Amino acid sequence: MTKKKNLPPVAVVFSYAPLLKSDEPFLDDMDKLKDIIKKTEVIETYAKGVVWTLEDGIPVANMMFPMAYPIAAHLKEWAEGKPEEWFTLAHIKENGRYAMALMPNVEASVQRTKLRYQMIHGWSMPSDSNFQVFFAPLTFVSINSEAYDTMNPYIRDGARVKVFLADFTEDMKTMVPEKFMALLPKVREEIGTFSVRMPEHQVEYLRQMFKDE
Repeated sequence: MTKKKNLPPVAVVFSYAPLLKSDEPFLDDMDKLKDIIKKTEVIETYAKGVVWTLEDGIPVANMMFPMAYPIAAHLKEWAEGKPEEWFTLAHIKENGRYAMALMPNVEASVQRTKLRYQMIHGWSMPSDSNFQVFFAPLTFVSINSEAYDTMNPYIRDGARVKVFLADFTEDMKTMVPEKFMALLPKVREEIGTFSVRMPEHQVEYLRQMFKDE
């Protein structure tokens, strides 16, 4: 019978971060994760803007990113083709501004890490394992809340919001609104319709975003 190896003191849960990939199915050292991050092109997790629309009665958040298409493709791959099962949308408003984030399911990430460990080693991780979780959600912090205030009745806790990633280019900054809105459907990728959930730990994360601005 093969003797079980001792579990490393820390198991690294490699949760979601845009375009960040690892060829290693299981990481047992935070330094390994740091090496992966160093080798990956730095991707800004903050959207350049969010355009809110109401389409067929469904609230839609169009998050603007310079690399929207590859980010969308990677997010779907990371979520095993089911983004709605791996992410929820959180948002808050404070002092005339709002913050929002597409938050990954950390508990599901932990469970996936445990499964990968079992597949590699042939036995389950000990129940007293320690975890360090790394994630970097897609986020946005507004300058004002006018558009958000209009949409807020539709995006309360428990609602569902459709999210697109729209391919942002610098010339969009100077487009007249009519031209921009006509262009928007042609440069966006749908990633899913997500439940709005605002547990306290996610609210605290969003509050910290205001402080980091």
